[in-house]
Amino acid sequence: MLKKRTKYVLLISFVVLLSATSFTQMARGHSPKFIDVKFYLDDQILSVYYTHGVSNTSYHYVETVVFEFYNISSDFTSQYPPDPDYTVDKITQHDFHYYFEDHPEDFTLIAEFNETYTKQEDDSLDTQDTQIFHHNYTIADYNATLDVEYWTYIRVTAYCKLGGQYTNDIIAGHWWWDEPHSFMEALLPTALCTFFVLLPIIVWSVIGKIKEKRKVDQEVTR
Repeated sequence: MLKKRTKYVLLISFVVLLSATSFTQMARGHSPKFIDVKFYLDDQILSVYYTHGVSNTSYHYVETVVFEFYNISSDFTSQYPPDPDYTVDKITQHDFHYYFEDHPEDFTLIAEFNETYTKQEDDSLDTQDTQIFHHNYTIADYNATLDVEYWTYIRVTAYCKLGGQYTNDIIAGHWWWDEPHSFMEALLPTALCTFFVLLPIIVWSVIGKIKEKRKVDQEVTR
């Protein structure tokens, strides 16, 4: 009986400790979960949707957003058709990030500016848990001489006041290539997650049945 109580006490203590740790991490802040970036060439307006769930918009919010604009070397852009609506063929956003890191010589920073906030505005319906907010940034308001052209590489990084950051990017006038995915590719991660979640329950159930069978066998032998 004492052993069972000890197990329950240890289990409850572990759950309480885990909950306290999670709460502490939440209190410290977290990175914005996602940034959706669009750029309108004709209007020279950068549209950004931020996803950053918080409960106190005056204490926990996106404080600073940094905007970077790069010219891309013609050695890279000449590989693709001049049509501004052309999808960047076979280059995913993920792959382009690696290209940006591995070939800094192909990028020239032409402008950089930032925006700061003192609270997080609420564009969601649930005012108790702000999730999404949106801003339009007119380039001329920050740099009157900057004319963002086709193939300008734009990076947007949002910094949480309590720590953490998230970066997303876009190539002006072009779309990222999305690799086609099969149904099985989408199903496999879900199936694996379900398996690993259920595995401890299955193992615990099997162990319980084995113990129960041993107990019955011992009673029979008596």
